[in-house]
Amino acid sequence: MTSFVRLSLLSSAFATLLATAAAAPEFDDEDDDDWARAEEASQLKAPRPRSSAGGEPSARQYSLGDVELRHIYREAIILGALLAYLISWLINRQKYKRIADEWFNITKDTWIRNFSLVGTTYSPGLIRQGPRDYLLYLSGRAHVRSVYTNITIAARNDPVQMILGLFFESIPYDTAAFTARLPSAESDSQVFGIFLKKLVPRVMRTRWDFRELPKKRDMASTAGRLPSEEYAVFAEAPEFLATLWAEPEIREIFWASVGLDSEGKGTPFDEPLIESVLLSDMPTEEPYKLEDLTSQPKTLTVTYRFPDLTKLDDKQRQAIAKVAELPVILLDYIGQQGKLSVDGKAKIAKVRQAASQKILRAAEAERKEELARQKLQEKRARDEQVTSRTPEEQRKYEERERKKDLAKSQKKKMKKGKMTL
Repeated sequence: MTSFVRLSLLSSAFATLLATAAAAPEFDDEDDDDWARAEEASQLKAPRPRSSAGGEPSARQYSLGDVELRHIYREAIILGALLAYLISWLINRQKYKRIADEWFNITKDTWIRNFSLVGTTYSPGLIRQGPRDYLLYLSGRAHVRSVYTNITIAARNDPVQMILGLFFESIPYDTAAFTARLPSAESDSQVFGIFLKKLVPRVMRTRWDFRELPKKRDMASTAGRLPSEEYAVFAEAPEFLATLWAEPEIREIFWASVGLDSEGKGTPFDEPLIESVLLSDMPTEEPYKLEDLTSQPKTLTVTYRFPDLTKLDDKQRQAIAKVAELPVILLDYIGQQGKLSVDGKAKIAKVRQAASQKILRAAEAERKEELARQKLQEKRARDEQVTSRTPEEQRKYEERERKKDLAKSQKKKMKKGKMTL
């Protein structure tokens, strides 16, 4: 009976399904394709919902119609700025070369007259060291071992550097630093410098040799005066300073540096052309060993600063050519008259002996500090070992240490008594 009921129910359900299928409308293949295309288009336009598990949706497909100007506004500004910086860099790179070449053309006659080789055999003239840096190598002259002149052009395409230059130096300058290594035997050792007064704090802060050894001197003499409004002088040997300033060519060059004639007359430049003249055989950084006081080469450095070399008048050109002769004159003067009197050398030796004693005291203080640090570490190590022992072993250890301290104090008292007697 039960089987008969089940069979009846299945037959009824099957009949109902056939009737529903017969009542449904028929679809041809063309209608089916249209429906599929519409469904695909709707999926492209609508964002895909998140999964029920909370995961990220799949990547959305975009077309050009979805892109608006506001979407790329920030990127366009960044790319435009980078493009403008690149164009400025390329333009200024060529300008930097023209500036360096202009300086070389103005001073070239001085180098050719006084050195047998200007540049190198494979690269005569200036050698590019970087976008803004050039090198002039000179050789073949008495009283000098090697000569390098580093030309640095102000960063005209770097807004950060320009702002820093305006803040610290009023305006950025193109510079040329003439550096010569001198034979040690031809002249006596000394520290000597002439530099712009406004640079004195920087020199004292960055150079140990000028901060520690020379004294500030007065350039006024019977031979003539220095442009005292612009320059300060530091020297270990006053006699060297006096004889140097007696040279008329040197006085004339310093007056040309500020735009005046040898009598100090005329219309001055906005800024002097000579920035500094430094002669030293001492370390620039504070030494911590006595060996550092005797291991430095004797070096002459003459640093120039220039206005825009692409906008010079005849007076500025003549002055730049004139001041270029200063290092050559100084090389000859130091090599021929760099020997000091016995009294002058004794004064310099006394100053340097005081500097040596200061280095020794600093080294001794550092040695004692290191010794105290080692003793403290050893004591801590012993204390850690003691704490791991039994109470009885700790008591015996403390007793031994007490006896050692007592013996040391008695020895000190005995020594003190003997010294008193």
